[in-house]
Amino acid sequence: MLQPQRRMPSRVDSLSMESNHYSIEGNRSIEIIRRFNWPCDSSTSYSERPTPYGICRDLNISPSSVYYSWNKIFGKNGMVNTVRINIRSSLLGFYRYIVMTSYENYNEIKKLMDLYFIESIYYGRTEVSSGIEVPDKIATIIIIAKSYEMAIEEMKIIKALIDPIYIYINNVPLDIKNAKVSDLHRKILSYISYKEPFNITAKGIADAIKINPATAKKALDYFVKNNYFYLSVFFNIRIVKFNIIALTVFCPDGNVDEKIKMINNIDFLKQRYMVYRKFYNGFSEKFFAETKSEMDNIINIASKNLDNFMILTDFNAYFNRDLKWNL
Repeated sequence: MLQPQRRMPSRVDSLSMESNHYSIEGNRSIEIIRRFNWPCDSSTSYSERPTPYGICRDLNISPSSVYYSWNKIFGKNGMVNTVRINIRSSLLGFYRYIVMTSYENYNEIKKLMDLYFIESIYYGRTEVSSGIEVPDKIATIIIIAKSYEMAIEEMKIIKALIDPIYIYINNVPLDIKNAKVSDLHRKILSYISYKEPFNITAKGIADAIKINPATAKKALDYFVKNNYFYLSVFFNIRIVKFNIIALTVFCPDGNVDEKIKMINNIDFLKQRYMVYRKFYNGFSEKFFAETKSEMDNIINIASKNLDNFMILTDFNAYFNRDLKWNL
């Protein structure tokens, strides 16, 4: 199998044991975080979304135990900064495009965070299968634009700040034509887009856009069944004690589900995976490693079982809380 180009990360060596840093507290916290892989292919209803009550019922444990872990994960100074609803851009009619760049230090990333059209940034130190050439540190920047012309203008601003090594703009007009989304559905999707899912209810949507709650519930269930959205989890790197490993696997032959099943059948990875997401020709998974040895094992397992992959260690991510998709 292809061997990774090794550049040993440093963050795990310096992880400290201060009381304000949180480690994974056994299976309970892992299971709560994993619930945010919803909705998945088998999901049928918005009522299945992750809630403390639903987790109590599914795991058959006391509400107080779940609420304690839930608050340590999602509360103030918790392990997770925010969770956001990401609508497929083709359903709303805006461009979501990807720019990748190298960087040397955090300040180079930070200067991008002031740009109003930045949706999110994912960055870290790279480990890749041989044959894939990338810089030592790489940032993936997700940018949105209302039109192709706006995207071109935004790229001029981006290029004045960084030197992109990769740019991809999706074919939104064609996707919109094929999606056949009703005006009502697009209005609801627009309302929930980029919001946190915790307080999104059929009644809340009905009150906000003046429709019947039953209509809102029916629409939400339809979105879930048809994979109209996914949840993005942004971890609080300043708080978590463990190192987050972001694995991206490219599947040019289209066997995405087969590769995910293979990865999740490896016990060491199965114990440490947190969230995953499929995309057009591949998938990404996030794992936790509490020691340098665990991080090395994740990298070695990837190199023995995968041909086309990229790993980010020292992983971090930023979400623009002031983002307005309808720029």
